[in-house]
Amino acid sequence: CDKFGLEEGMKLKHKYASLADSGKIDFDELVDIVAKDFSLENKVLKDEWLYLAKPNPQVLDVLKQVKDPIVLLSNAPRGLVEDIIEKYELSYLFKQMIISYQYKISKPDRRIYELVYNYYSKENDFVFIDDNLINLETPKMMGWKTIHFENDEKSMEVLKEIL
Repeated sequence: CDKFGLEEGMKLKHKYASLADSGKIDFDELVDIVAKDFSLENKVLKDEWLYLAKPNPQVLDVLKQVKDPIVLLSNAPRGLVEDIIEKYELSYLFKQMIISYQYKISKPDRRIYELVYNYYSKENDFVFIDDNLINLETPKMMGWKTIHFENDEKSMEVLKEIL
């Protein structure tokens, strides 16, 4: 499953993310639009997307050991995160899920981080993990520990140390 390389995938993400992440369209509508724009079959594209969104087993093993509440903060259209959480039976890992489409705001907008902070500021220090450096800037300014996760051994070691 490697129809799109990383660079092409990032271009697609930027072109379509604002519509999907803000809740203006759901995951199926996003797949329809992208499939049409690239003359792809909807099922092939959707399967590729879901394959790329498959949870990393090593990360899941680490998250299962975390004692503090875990809040999932994700930029995603309606239907994507929910499908992944259900398919891989992950709901027990998260105290709460804040998904961008629900609030019509997405990372790196400060307001979405403030939602997490307002819910949980009295409970814990915050550790924020993201694969996109720009999404780490605001939480870092808010005093949170941040981890740039690149899905490699170094990132796994840092994750294990902090959590």
